[in-house]
Amino acid sequence: MIAVDALMRAGGFPDVMRDSQDVVELVLKGALRFVGAGYSTTSSIGSRRSGVRRSNELRGDLDRLAAEHSPAFYGDEEANIPAFELFGEADASRATAIADRLLDLYTRLLGEKR
Repeated sequence: MIAVDALMRAGGFPDVMRDSQDVVELVLKGALRFVGAGYSTTSSIGSRRSGVRRSNELRGDLDRLAAEHSPAFYGDEEANIPAFELFGEADASRATAIADRLLDLYTRLLGEKR
């Protein structure tokens, strides 16, 4: 993920969070379609995470990532704190690790179905 590496080096941690969230949403949608499961058409990680049954730890990670979706875009609007002040390198690294783990699970699912 070259773009993510460049964003990390530039300190664009909220952007890395959003990109990771997009990866998670698309992978979950693809996995659910692949196994023939229905899913919500809302654009939300939280609505898709219910299809993840293999790992309670991953489900918790997805819940946290979903809760950070709007703040990664807009910051804390009530407290008037921009996203770049809310999220740091550790947050962005955690988000990319979640996306990588989910992508690995999806790759294994594809391999099992061949």
